Amino acid sequence: MSIEVSLTSQSDFHARTFKIYLECIETYWQSGGKGGNVQRTAAIAQEVETLMEGPMVSAGYNGQWQHTMNVPEGAIPTTRGKTADIRWQARASLDVPMGRDIELFKTVDVFPQASISSSGLGGSTLTEVFWEGSLLLSLSSGVMLAGEYLEGTLQVNMTRNLRNYLKT
Repeated sequence: MSIEVSLTSQSDFHARTFKIYLECIETYWQSGGKGGNVQRTAAIAQEVETLMEGPMVSAGYNGQWQHTMNVPEGAIPTTRGKTADIRWQARASLDVPMGRDIELFKTVDVFPQASISSSGLGGSTLTEVFWEGSLLLSLSSGVMLAGEYLEGTLQVNMTRNLRNYLKT
C-alpha cells in the first residue's frame, strides 16, 4: 500500500515525532461486572515508520513523504460482527509535547488471502477455502478487451448440507 503524507504549518511549533502507522485494530465487548458490558479496543498488528524526530516546524513549512507499507501475509481480514470488529487503518500521527497529538487516519478494507496459480495460456485459477467448503474460479485468459466475453468455470464444493440453510 502506498501512503502519501504531507505536513503544512501556518505557525511555528515543536513536535516530538511524526510517524505513519499501518495497524490492525480489534474492538470487542467484554463483561464489565454488575451486568454491564464494556467496549475494549486493542492493536493486533502494527507497522510503524518514523518520518521525523524532534522537528521544529516553522511557519510556511510544507513537507511531503511517499512511503510503502505492506499488509502482512496471512493477515486477519476486515470483519464486522455482533461481538467484535476487526479493522485496518493507515494513520499519520504528530506527537506534540504538552499538547494534543494531531492524528489523521483512513480505514482500509483487507480481504481474505486466496491462492492464485497461473495455467498455460495466461489464464488463472483462484481458490478460496472457507469453513463450509471452497470456491474455485478458473479463467481461460487473464487478459480481456472491452466487448469480449469472459469464459471460465466456477466450481463450488460444500462440506455441509445446504438444505438446512435454505427457506422454502
